[in-house]
Amino acid sequence: MKHTILWSCLWVLLGIACKQAPRYEITAEFPGAPDGVTFYLACDANTLDSATVSGGRMTLKGVVEAPVECLLSTCYENNGRLTGKMMMLWVENSRIRITCPWDSLPDNSFYGGPQTIVSGSASHDVYGAYQTATGELRRQVSELASSMLRLEHAGVFTPENTRLGIEKAKKYNALNREITRREKELMARYPASPVTLRVFADMLQTPSRLTLEEVDALFHGLDTTLQRRPEWAAMQKAYEIYRRTACGELYTDFALTDEKGAARHFSDYFQPGKYHLLVCWASWCHPCRMEIPHLKHIHAVCGDRFPIIAVSADKDPAAWQKAVREEQPGYVQLRMAKDDRGETLASYYGLKGIPYTLVLDGKGRVVASGVFGGVLDALLADWYGDAVKEL
Repeated sequence: MKHTILWSCLWVLLGIACKQAPRYEITAEFPGAPDGVTFYLACDANTLDSATVSGGRMTLKGVVEAPVECLLSTCYENNGRLTGKMMMLWVENSRIRITCPWDSLPDNSFYGGPQTIVSGSASHDVYGAYQTATGELRRQVSELASSMLRLEHAGVFTPENTRLGIEKAKKYNALNREITRREKELMARYPASPVTLRVFADMLQTPSRLTLEEVDALFHGLDTTLQRRPEWAAMQKAYEIYRRTACGELYTDFALTDEKGAARHFSDYFQPGKYHLLVCWASWCHPCRMEIPHLKHIHAVCGDRFPIIAVSADKDPAAWQKAVREEQPGYVQLRMAKDDRGETLASYYGLKGIPYTLVLDGKGRVVASGVFGGVLDALLADWYGDAVKEL
């Protein structure tokens, strides 16, 4: 009898524990949505769950180990054409509700938009605050970047076009400074949020915008609980690389090969007292080669006052030399090589893509990176004034 009562109690307690186990339950209401449309909830390309809309409503249920950024999306046929809807959603083990008119649910934006209301996820609340603070500014930055790129790649390097590019660049720089200021505020307000970790990781993708003191302060301001998240290790590695090219830091020297195959180092070409532009490119990189006409124009105007040092990522020296002959850039051409430690420019500076640029001052300190077109022209105009009015 005692054993029967004991087992009964255990089963009751187990049932209560199961009912109380943390789970997420996402209820989505999309008025006007066609029946039969299936949505997929995915994280890092892994599908967590799916649900089909019925009567403008659907429900997804499951468990996540910790708050995680997911993509909620669908692809369906509309009047014979495939179309889709998507939004980013921070999922945690709670009751989450999404409401949005079907026609207002975006088809090309990861952010739900002003008519998308999400409640029940504290992490998504922080994400929403981030989008509210920076979303419109980032849209303007993207438009300016595209506009400057079109102007640069038009290949018409007149003083009028240069002035227009510089005006756009000044707005672009001001907007980015404001975005960074707002990102810092958000990180200070939510130091333990996984969204803050994501924001910081994104900031680390744009080298040289922060000084060493600034990036260190942001890193050490993160709550220690975030160290348990799986993305912490990758972020920490990116942070260590960022420190090497933080604004104001001395460049890290690296190995090179010249056009004759001789071993060199970047320091062999650095001229103290002058600003320099390091450009990393490759023969097979179309965007890289699209930048060359502008760089040739700058070299023609500035000459040795502003040394441009191009480093190719080509593994095939013949392909590199062929591209140099075709482009006739006129400025120094070198190729990436490994040093005694097996390191290259790419590994020291954490290159994730090309073209890549790094601007150094006369002492070899980092001024900026990722600058092209009007942004580079604006720097030259500030440094040299009337001496480069031919730009």
